[in-house]
Amino acid sequence: MSFAPTVPSQLLSSAQRPIPLKARADLTIEQIHYQGAGSWVIKDPVAL
Repeated sequence: MSFAPTVPSQLLSSAQRPIPLKARADLTIEQIHYQGAGSWVIKDPVAL
């Protein structure tokens, strides 16, 4: 049996590290239709 060596995440380049994503409860997501095209809109109450 051979095991692949593990590399600590500190030694990986930023392009190789996974990005932890966390959904914000205060964002609202809506689908709108404008001039016949559908688009998704994310409303951020902090940025308003």
